[in-house]
Formats: sequence, C-alpha cells, structure tokens
Amino acid sequence: MSGLQKLLILILFSTFVFAGDVTYTKRNNNYLREGPASYFALIEIVPAATKLEVIEKNQNWLKVKCNNKTGWIAGNCISDREPDKSMAEKLIKTWSSTKASKTGIAAAIKGFDKKSDKDLAGDVDLLLELTANTFTDKQFSEFKKELAGKSKNKNRNHLDDLDLEIPDYDPSIKELQVGTGVASRLLSAGVINDREINNYVNMICDAVVESSQMYDWDFSVLIADDEKINGYACPGGYIFITKGAILKCADEAELAAIIAHEMAHVVRRHGLQEMTQRKVQIKADDAFAELQEDVQADTDSISAELENLMVNSYEKIMHERLLGYETEADLISSVFIANAGYDPYGIVRATKILYQLSSEQKDIFDDDYLAPNDSQIRYEKINKFVNDEYVKDNPETRSLQRFIKFRDLLK
Repeated sequence: MSGLQKLLILILFSTFVFAGDVTYTKRNNNYLREGPASYFALIEIVPAATKLEVIEKNQNWLKVKCNNKTGWIAGNCISDREPDKSMAEKLIKTWSSTKASKTGIAAAIKGFDKKSDKDLAGDVDLLLELTANTFTDKQFSEFKKELAGKSKNKNRNHLDDLDLEIPDYDPSIKELQVGTGVASRLLSAGVINDREINNYVNMICDAVVESSQMYDWDFSVLIADDEKINGYACPGGYIFITKGAILKCADEAELAAIIAHEMAHVVRRHGLQEMTQRKVQIKADDAFAELQEDVQADTDSISAELENLMVNSYEKIMHERLLGYETEADLISSVFIANAGYDPYGIVRATKILYQLSSEQKDIFDDDYLAPNDSQIRYEKINKFVNDEYVKDNPETRSLQRFIKFRDLLK
C-alpha cells in the first residue's frame, strides 16, 4: 500500500465517522477500553458483528456505546456495513464466550477439560495482576516526549511495505487462551516484580505499538528473572524479556528492538503457525506416550532413544522455518522502532550481540532450536536491510541516559 493510499484511507476515516453513527465490529476479537490507547484498561473483548453507537472520535479511536457499556475502540476494528449474519455467527462460535475480558479468559482456561490441566498449569491470577498497567496517561505522555521529533527515519517504511506472506495457521486455535496458559506457566521460572522497571518496559512497548498499524493490540511485557539472554512471545500478546537480555543492551533503542522483535512474533502469529505445523508431531508424541505406558521398565532406555531420535529428526526438518520466523521478526522490529522514533540500527546492534556471543559461547543456544551460525545469518540480513532503508540517526534516538537509569534498577 502506498503512502498516498494510506493517507486517503485516513482521510476517509476522519471524514465519514461522526457522533451518532452506527457501526459494527469486524474482527473476531475487538478490544473495548476505558480510554483511546492500547494501555488503557480493558472493559471487554467484543466479538465480530457487534453493533456500536458512536459517541465521539479521537484520532484513530472511537468512543462508543456497546451492550450498554461505554468505552473506546480502535478505528481499524470497525466497519460501516453490517456483516453477514451467518459469517458473524461462525466467527462467534470460534470464541469461548460472546463477551470476555482477560479475567473471563482466565476463567475459561481454568474451566477447560481436566485432560488439559497438565498443559495449562500456572498462576493465571498472578499473570493478570502483573500485566495490569499501573502508569498514567500523563506519565506515558512524558515518556514519549523524549522521542518526539528527533528521528530522521520515522515513516520511511510500514509493515505493508515488507510484502510478507499471509500467515498460515489453524484459525480454530484459541489464541488468547493458549497465550494466557503458556504465559502463566512461564511465570513459574520467576519474574521481576518491580513497578518502576515494569512500567518502563511496558511504556517502551506501548510507544512502539502506538506508532504501528497494530496500535490497538494488547501487549504486556514481563521481565524474566534469568541471567541468560532470551525473549519469549506468547500468542495473544504476552512478552517475556530476560533480565540478562536487558543488562546486555547498550541503550533503550536496543531494548525497544528486542521488545519489538517479540511483538512481531505475535503480530505474525508465528506461535500459532508452528502449533499448526506441529499437529502431526503432537499427535505422534501423544501416541508414543501411550505406548510407553504399556512397555516394561527394562525397555525404558530404548524408548527414550527412539523418542529422542523422533524429536531430533523433526527439529532438523523445521529448522529453516524457525530461522525464517526470526529473520522476519528482525525486519518488522526495525520498522516498528523506527516509526516509534527509535534508532532503527538498534535491532542491528542487538543481533550483532547474539552473533558475537555465539562465536564465544556456543552453549547459550539451544541446539534443538537455532544453531550458532544462524545468528550470523540474522545479523547479515538485518544489517543489509537497515543500511538499505534507513540513514544513520540522531544519537538522542537511543535514549541512553534514561535507559541507564532503569537498567541500574536491575543490577
């Protein structure tokens, strides 16, 4: 989509949505919030084809009345045409509830069939508590001032310009439920529960989100209490960045790049794509587990060898696909952080750190996921892209001093 096309769409949206108009939700899940930004508290998640009464408009957000509740919804979630009822009913059936807040999602997870308990064990209540935003609109406005007007690279590229393929995944997978279940389990490894540092990383995330086409998406960042350099992205928007990864960053632009990289995994639904791809393996694993229950104890070692052989063979087959997810997330990260006002070379420096570490400490990588030389491939690809698409930016776009202040809280 060209810049002119995007401008025309914005003009049309600005011109033809008025107070008193009736509009409809068009996505499967649409977020109704207490204010016109993604960091405001969630009132409920509204299904497709829900009728909305427009009260007022604020840039890309609409204040609406919905199901006797009033809240704000993003403009990219609505349509002025009433959707086809049969299609709407089909979409609603894929959702566990016609209206569900995060608390409702948590209840749905706990109410799953008992067979799923082992897969979704975790403290969902603690997850919801830790991911509730505690910074104010005023604090966020002050946070963004440091980035305002300093970058030479804003809006040089957008997600549409990357010409990415449409994600191929099974739409029946319940994204938010799966993500909440996985994230609640990751908490068991330990997270940093410090309001000041948690607000900091989440304001970085929201600054990036606000400047993207996904400005209404619901992301939450948690800091894993782990010295290793790593990050995790759960379906639905839960992001974990390790303490070690933050301490290894040299400035805020690099940290923003890592967060944006994990956001890209969620936006492109890499987790759901991989779950879809692994359906055969998952079924095979289940069948193998049942077989193991029937074999005698003296054959356990043979069963373990066969299981390892099966898993390792699959890992080799999917290796190229997993590397593809990473290089794609790097590209998107550069676009996201540049448009937020950060130095796009932040992602180049972040991948270079991994490349250098892979040469020095090969054991920091999981051989079942990415091989050490993959970090070199990632670095070379993103370095070429950023050098082709962007210019060297103002040093102030790295927000070094602010980063040092918050990084020192983790030491």
